[in-house]
Amino acid sequence: MRIYTSLLIVLFSFFSVTLIAQVSHIGGVVNAYAAVSALNLCENKVVVDNTSGFSVGKEVLMIQMKGAFIRLENTTNYGNIDLLLSCGNYEINRIKAINGNEIVFDFEVLREYQSQGLIQLVTVEKFGTAIIDSALRATPWSGTKGGIICVKADTIILNDSITVKGLGFRGAALNNETSCFNGGNGGAKDYFYSNTIGGAPKGEGNGNTPFPFGRGKNGNGGGGGNDHNTGGGGGSNFGKGGTGGTRTNVSNFSCPGPGPGDGGTNLPYNPTLNKLFWGGGGGAGDENNNEGTAGANGGGLCYLSAKVMICNNQKINAAGNSVTLKALSDGAGGGGGGGTVVLDVDNIQGSITIDVHGGNGGVLDNGNDPNFCFGPGAGGGGGALWVKGAALAPTITLIDSGGINGRKVTGLVHPNCPNGSTNGATPGEKGGFALDFAPALANIPFVPFTASACCDTIVCSGQQVLLSASGSGSSGPSFAWSTGEDTTTILPIVGATTVFNVSVTNAKGCELVFPLIVSVPVLSTTITAQPDSAILLGQSVQLQASGPAVYTYAWSPADALSSVNTQNTIATPERTTTYCVTVTVTDTYACTTSGCYTIDLILPDVKIPDAFSPNVDGTNDRFEIFPIQYAEVFNMRIFNRWGEIIFESKGLAAWDGTYRGFQQPAGDYVIQVTYGSPLTPGKTKTIAKGFTLLR
Repeated sequence: MRIYTSLLIVLFSFFSVTLIAQVSHIGGVVNAYAAVSALNLCENKVVVDNTSGFSVGKEVLMIQMKGAFIRLENTTNYGNIDLLLSCGNYEINRIKAINGNEIVFDFEVLREYQSQGLIQLVTVEKFGTAIIDSALRATPWSGTKGGIICVKADTIILNDSITVKGLGFRGAALNNETSCFNGGNGGAKDYFYSNTIGGAPKGEGNGNTPFPFGRGKNGNGGGGGNDHNTGGGGGSNFGKGGTGGTRTNVSNFSCPGPGPGDGGTNLPYNPTLNKLFWGGGGGAGDENNNEGTAGANGGGLCYLSAKVMICNNQKINAAGNSVTLKALSDGAGGGGGGGTVVLDVDNIQGSITIDVHGGNGGVLDNGNDPNFCFGPGAGGGGGALWVKGAALAPTITLIDSGGINGRKVTGLVHPNCPNGSTNGATPGEKGGFALDFAPALANIPFVPFTASACCDTIVCSGQQVLLSASGSGSSGPSFAWSTGEDTTTILPIVGATTVFNVSVTNAKGCELVFPLIVSVPVLSTTITAQPDSAILLGQSVQLQASGPAVYTYAWSPADALSSVNTQNTIATPERTTTYCVTVTVTDTYACTTSGCYTIDLILPDVKIPDAFSPNVDGTNDRFEIFPIQYAEVFNMRIFNRWGEIIFESKGLAAWDGTYRGFQQPAGDYVIQVTYGSPLTPGKTKTIAKGFTLLR
């Protein structure tokens, strides 16, 4: 129910200053709640299950209820919180737009959140003067939303109470399990089970445990009593929850109960972390006769912000619930952890009671059993009060005690189970208060994250190119190139067409990826020759480079070429020569390519034998030389070992091995030949070579 009554009244302060203020009489449920299913930091918006009660311009409290990282080891450390992560993060923002089930914020989301940690939005109800004429309360926590009161006003006047008692995390439900763990031998001692054979359900907490049964705590939720008939652990908040009671006077072979539920772990309240929590649910007692009791709910969260709060001796109740039913011949449930009250108030006038005590654990009888004594429930830990000032106002009475543990209260009395037996069940720890509260207020106007990268381009192979990226928005960007660099610009040398990817990411994890294509033209040229075979000295070859005529061509070496800057040229080499052409593309990029072609020159020559045998046998009787490739012999001389000329011819001739009619002795001789070619008139070449005369 939501009650508003507004009118204009004249208020007189003790300074005798007349003030005109908007006055609203409120009571019942004034806040609206929405469960957040998705958070989009890049567009600064959330997706919610409904937008009823939300409107543009309205302030909202966003808070993550769960998501703490808990230990999962099978020891007493199970359920301890190693990392809170985003659990308990909260902030106040303002609605800019509502589109269907999307709510867009005015200001950049301040903190980190995980949607799987159960985020909810709560409207911040704002007033000039808020007079609480009937009990102000919250909608109970449903598992996704509720459990929070959030009111801001210039002045809050309490003429009635405010309550979030038992509206926090839910106590564990009962689950009857008729079998006996391990056939009744030894009892269940592990801290977590995936089913009820080993233990009762854990209380709801901020740990999101994947194992819902067994004695281990669930962050600030109490553990369930293990088989057989043990008590549940208490929920917690500022103070730890207590431990449940065991089943006693049982042999080790008849379904003993050595593993009661552990109490929830305590939570930190300080300006550095600036997180808000509430009470954890108590664990259930283990039952097999449908006579156990469930865990109790923890207290919720009350957030009040005002310049002045006139208390009129009223009460804000954020206590954890107690287990009110009596268990019979089964284990009893644990009490809920106390909740949290935040007073962001400058001036507190009058007396007020703040109740954040933990709930009491469940009591039991022994079902008139003459032998056994069952496990009572543990007390819940005390909750938290957090105030704005540097000291707690003297007009505040804080009730932050831990819940009382359960005990045996009725049933058959026998020496092993007298009334008052606790069987090891313990109370919850005392809660407490924190100072110097400062709300987390989102106040940076959201600027959408944008980024760009430049540019697709064309370069020549082997050239360096400048690529750049930039980003802007309310969170600064970082850069990651596919080259491994993290700067705004890179200068790669490109040998072939390449795609360079750059990822631009802002501090919120929003990412834009740009592929930049650097194209390298595929250039090549080939040289054809006509004729394409070897040539003789004095002959010419036409060389032609492939490519459009508009390109520029540069041939080298320039020797024996008809031109060096045309696509076609004529080469008349005097020796074997490799000619290369550099082709330049005549466009903006002026890329170049090159190709080469070798012209093999065949020179005139003479072939001279190594020996001859003038023995008149008809074979190799004469010493002859053989001109090749258009060679012409001009002169021949043969010398003996003493350098005498023993044969001479003007032109090509053969020697029969005689000198002046006498046969010359076997041995070594030297021939000197002078020759040329009609292809190169006026040019001669003289060579000398040794040979052997054989007898």
